[in-house]
Amino acid sequence: MSGRWLKRALGAARNRDRSTLNDRGLLPEHEIVGVLRDAAATHENAVGTEPETERHRAVADLINAIIAGGNSVRRL
Repeated sequence: MSGRWLKRALGAARNRDRSTLNDRGLLPEHEIVGVLRDAAATHENAVGTEPETERHRAVADLINAIIAGGNSVRRL
């Protein structure tokens, strides 16, 4: 389940407005990456039922993929 959800979410993110918080001057890149890392860690450490923790892991995977790929964080 989480693999399909992650692919759909990444596809949807690619089709959105490409301007970022950094592009708009709202936050510097290091702050954005820090917020994303904190969010990923929160989801990685979440507790709950197996379906809930699976969803949290999928969200953490998505956030980590955004950080790794620079999607909405930095332009290459």
